[in-house]
Amino acid sequence: MAFMDKIENKIAQFGHVVPGFVPGKAISIMIENCETRIDITTPPGKASGIEKGLLFTLRDDGYETERIEESIEVSPVHAQYYALTIKQKEELEGRIKTALASLSSAISELELLEHDLRKYKEFLQYFEWIEKGKKEKNEELVRKADQTLKSIFIDQVDVHTGEGVALKLITQRWPTVIVDFMKLSDEDVDIDKIAKKFGISPAEATILATKNKLYLEWREIFKETVQNRYERIRSLAEAKKKSIEEIKNSIKPVLLRYKSIKEIGESEEGRRELQRLSWLRPAREAVSIDISKIWAWKTFLPYGAGRITTEWRKEKKPIMRMRKIPREFKEWLRANLGAEAYKLDGYVPPFNAEPLDRIALYLIKELENFYKIKFTPKEILETRDKLIEDAMEKNVRSIYFVVNEIEEARSVIKLPDGSELEDLTFHIKTKIESYNITLVRYLEMKAKDKVLENYIDELLGEMSKGRKLSEIIKEEFPSLKGMAKKEKELKIEPLTSFDRIQKIFPIIRTGPYETNFQDRFTKYYLAEGAVRCFVPYVSYLKKSVGVP
Repeated sequence: MAFMDKIENKIAQFGHVVPGFVPGKAISIMIENCETRIDITTPPGKASGIEKGLLFTLRDDGYETERIEESIEVSPVHAQYYALTIKQKEELEGRIKTALASLSSAISELELLEHDLRKYKEFLQYFEWIEKGKKEKNEELVRKADQTLKSIFIDQVDVHTGEGVALKLITQRWPTVIVDFMKLSDEDVDIDKIAKKFGISPAEATILATKNKLYLEWREIFKETVQNRYERIRSLAEAKKKSIEEIKNSIKPVLLRYKSIKEIGESEEGRRELQRLSWLRPAREAVSIDISKIWAWKTFLPYGAGRITTEWRKEKKPIMRMRKIPREFKEWLRANLGAEAYKLDGYVPPFNAEPLDRIALYLIKELENFYKIKFTPKEILETRDKLIEDAMEKNVRSIYFVVNEIEEARSVIKLPDGSELEDLTFHIKTKIESYNITLVRYLEMKAKDKVLENYIDELLGEMSKGRKLSEIIKEEFPSLKGMAKKEKELKIEPLTSFDRIQKIFPIIRTGPYETNFQDRFTKYYLAEGAVRCFVPYVSYLKKSVGVP
């Protein structure tokens, strides 16, 4: 089920006796008597050829077409087709599981590499501070880094030299030996000078001088070792990151094919639809069923409504300076994009008709709730520009669109005597929509793509329930620094105070769209829409099977 299937009911709440018609503000009306079902039963292949011919004809007549929904059902008895569809889906599922296991293993290996990388990077930082301190004559920086390396030397190297020799094990005899060792500089290797400097016995000075020589030698060896290991681990980590990226990129097409093979019985609505098919015998007969929904749309302007002669120039203007775009949307832009909001521009809409108006924005929020997704401001503005371009680059320039919604149900049945037949049912509805409602339709097509992308990202662990992980972590730990900034929500009312007054006292009707339903819209738009955009395609289907 699509969001646009119930758009008339959503528009009706804005106030008018005709569902789907808000004078001057929004229009989405199915033309009267322009809904029909045509059932075609033919030998295998012929009905599919008729369907392809219909779609080619619509494209030739200037329609944009898109298949927005598709699902299949195949009985196991139909072995050949079952192997091509359902079995293929099972094979894809196996490939996905294998790829996800490889991805999980690669991420675990990367975590181990990054742990080692952080450790060796820390060691290198100490050597960097020593060299930098010597160059800048910053003794404090050299001392701080050198003491840390000496601590590592005492804890991880010297402790293994044995009892009676290791610094940690001779503190009972010389309690200050470790403190004195930490105070030694690189030049402190002479026994007499050390004894005089710290006022200690020659025996302790001998220990300190020996340990300092060993430390300086170890520091040079350790430095070279750390540099080599950091380079190798860094190389392995970068290779592993690239490997993870390649695994994700390679699995996405497989996930896309897997998701595109959607069984009718996956949804509750689909299961009810299968139960209503009284002729269906999947356990005894070889049957395949596929259901799809197609949208075909183009600009529309009836002859009697007058011709638009204004030339449209591809002119762009800053979004923040467009007066027709609601204030709430601009505030939303500023809240989420800051100064960047003032750099965004978009096409100047023709004929004083801004598709991104209050009603469109309200319906966009409803659309987001319907699909449980979120549009970014840039996605909405990009879709707006695409709509304006599509509307003005057609042969008919208009702020109205005609839409043919075509639902198809195709069944291929193999009978017990070995013969086969193909049954194809077309359910066609023709609507007329205003600019702003067609923008919502464009965004629904984008929403379906986002749902699919979110599904893939969730399987890859990049999202959870349609939200980025950074957003979820920000909510869980709001005080942590460095987290992604939570986006502001767009809040908007579909009608202004003046619009509400008009609902009660419909004296003055304003807006870029048609305001007179009874005399003008029914006479010009609905009548001509039926003749030009519905009848020819119904006639085509009938003639294709020899029905006059």
